[in-house]
Amino acid sequence: MQVLAIIGSPRKGHSYRVVQQIEQRLTQNPNLRFEYVFLSELNLQACSGCYVCQSRGEQYCPLKDDRADLVRKMQEADGVIFVSPAYTANVTGLMKNMMDRIAYTAHRPAFLGKPAMLVATASSFTGDTLKALSWFGYTGFEIVSRLGVPVWPSPRVDWQGGKPAERRIEKAVKRFESALSRHPASLSLTKVLQLYVMKATPATDPKFFRADREYFESLGLAVSGWKKLLGRVVYWLASTWMNRHLANIDRETDV
Repeated sequence: MQVLAIIGSPRKGHSYRVVQQIEQRLTQNPNLRFEYVFLSELNLQACSGCYVCQSRGEQYCPLKDDRADLVRKMQEADGVIFVSPAYTANVTGLMKNMMDRIAYTAHRPAFLGKPAMLVATASSFTGDTLKALSWFGYTGFEIVSRLGVPVWPSPRVDWQGGKPAERRIEKAVKRFESALSRHPASLSLTKVLQLYVMKATPATDPKFFRADREYFESLGLAVSGWKKLLGRVVYWLASTWMNRHLANIDRETDV
């Protein structure tokens, strides 16, 4: 098994040390390989919001950087750990920039059913950062483990773990390990319903959203009948709402 840890910190500090403890526990399994990606070492340019990736396909993006290699690593991994310290109650700029660069995968989920662990460090509250990292769930990842670790920024405290943090890490790793052993797993109801909501977007303008339309036309979902039935109901509700919303925008534009 291959686990990929993507670290959004600009330096190897507390977040890196937390992930090292995660690595030590996971690699007790001799069949597991652990790889780090430090976003600070990648060339990821700033998204310009041109919508080319969403409309025509990510291969037509005018930016030429390391995004394709990063996505390939994520696709090849059996599980991914997303790591960010808290910056102004959010993720770091490096992590947010990565999200922007792979935003098309929230329209055409590229990581369906793949387990993910979210890790946030902060001097006090990690909840907002973990919530921001939860965005990766829209790209198809099953968020199976969330880990928030309190650290202290001043040199007065040289964080090396401690029993409360170790217990928290141990529980998070066990949940992630359990999901790795089940992968590939059947899609959860939440994930199926998310897909049907996403499918409604290209239906509003099939020509503009042709990459999204082609993705959903070719997507074969091996789900039970009742999940598919609920999905179709959600698709109808989402399509109805979107068309009404677009009609309201048209009316406001005409005023």
